[in-house]
Amino acid sequence: MTRLSLFTISTFALLCLSAPALVVAQEDLSRAATPDKLGEWAAQVSNNYPAEALRNEWQGSVFLAVIINERGRVAGCAVTRSSGHSVLDEAACDGMRKFARFNPALDANGNPEQGNFSTSITYRLTSIESPYPVEGVPIAFEQWARKIVMEYPAEALRYNWQGSVGVDVIVKPDGAVLACSVSESSGHQVLDRAACEGMSRHARFEPVTNPDGTPSIGAFSTTITYSID
Repeated sequence: MTRLSLFTISTFALLCLSAPALVVAQEDLSRAATPDKLGEWAAQVSNNYPAEALRNEWQGSVFLAVIINERGRVAGCAVTRSSGHSVLDEAACDGMRKFARFNPALDANGNPEQGNFSTSITYRLTSIESPYPVEGVPIAFEQWARKIVMEYPAEALRYNWQGSVGVDVIVKPDGAVLACSVSESSGHQVLDRAACEGMSRHARFEPVTNPDGTPSIGAFSTTITYSID
């Protein structure tokens, strides 16, 4: 019968304990909920003008916070700033539930989960066909665009991830970014998320107004390119 000495057993155990663990890097696939075809459903929401509001010529912008479920649908809606007319406020939330579509939020493993999103719906009698009729005009575009790409995500640098991210942003009347969505992915969630986060932190625009000088919500689209030289 073969015998294994105590010394051999101890040496084997020591080797097992001291062997380095193999760590496989895995990309964090988490992301926030983002609008799917924002322009289409936002127009549907605002074009669904309540008859009472049309009759009384009520107009205004409704600011909303919504809960997005795992299927990308609106599961909850709250008015964070009223238009001044409850009829329009209620119509905005009803329209979001009926028309809005989202890419659901994902957890670190890429599984759909509940998320949140903030936006605004503008009801305007002179321009009902589009909720964001005004083009945002950037201030010092090259400066803030450079800041965004200089904040290269550490994980992307580590694994040499590069690419261009197409982004659509909604601009508040004061020129700050209200919301950002990815229109064209870089192929890496880390870069896509960094582009929108950078736009929200750094992008600034001239105050958005209608032709008559009243405050308005605007829109702006651009591309953020992450490249390792």
